[in-house]
This record gives sequence, C-alpha cells and structure tokens, in this order.
Amino acid sequence: MGRLRRIRGVVWEWREHAPEQAKEQPGMGVIAQEVQAVFPDLIEPDESGSHLTVEYDGLVPPLMAAVKELNGRLGALEERSAEMGDEESGDRSGKQEATELVSRAAGEGVRTTLDPDEIEKLFPQLVTVDEEGERVVVYEGLVGLLIESVKELDSRVAALEAPPER
Repeated sequence: MGRLRRIRGVVWEWREHAPEQAKEQPGMGVIAQEVQAVFPDLIEPDESGSHLTVEYDGLVPPLMAAVKELNGRLGALEERSAEMGDEESGDRSGKQEATELVSRAAGEGVRTTLDPDEIEKLFPQLVTVDEEGERVVVYEGLVGLLIESVKELDSRVAALEAPPER
C-alpha cells in the first residue's frame, strides 16, 4: 500500500511534441516519474531518454495486493463494529468520485473483460477501435483510476480504524 500512495492517477492533454504512438492512447493514467520512484522496473525510457513509458500491466499485482489488504482491514472493522453493536461505523461522506466511477464501470459480477459500451458511458476516451475494427477498452487508462480508488478506500478504512476522538 505504501508505494501506491506515492502514485497519482491523473488525466492530461497530450503535448504537441509527444510521440505519435503515445497520442493514440487516452490521456489517463499515472505519472511515469512517480512510478519510476517506487517501481523502477516498470519504466522504459525511449532511445533518447527524454520520454518514459509505464508498463501498466505491472501495476496490476500491487493493486490486487492493495485490494486484498483493504478487504481484510474492512472485514476486521465490520466485525469489530458488529461486536460493539455500532449502527454507524464511520463517516462515509466526503469525496468518493474515483471509487464510485470505478464501481459503476466494473458493473455486476466478476469478469475478466469490460464491456466497451458500459465503459464508454463513463469514460468515452477509454474506448477505441482495434486493428480488426472491434471496439475495445484501453485498460491502461483505468490503472490511474484504480490507484486513486485504492488510495481513497485506504484513507476511509484508516479513518474507521482510528480511535474515536473524545
């Protein structure tokens, strides 16, 4: 979790001088320099060393581990809350945009792919057409959203874990 806290999910406009290959992707993801600071093996510089590319697939295992950790922490909090008979287990208000959007995009049930039509409703820039003319989801853009969601959930769980102020 600690390393993921140091990475931001961001949205950007591509600069005019950005490589053409990069411009084919949506301006959503993470900052390569932030990833390089905590996961240097997931960064590939170009020939000149002036542009860095993130290997987004490599961020999936740390995100999965973070979800597993958060799920365990949340389960322990829910168990403790049930033992104490609390109706209210913490402040659920506040900014939850990333988590809510990701939850809506995920839909119902466990899947290994996402429906481009559903994703396009929330994130039109994350749907493109591949070489075969099929509409596909650009998963790389979702990694930044997932990072922000994990950080938001971590913050909310940490607030629930904190002893109550008197």
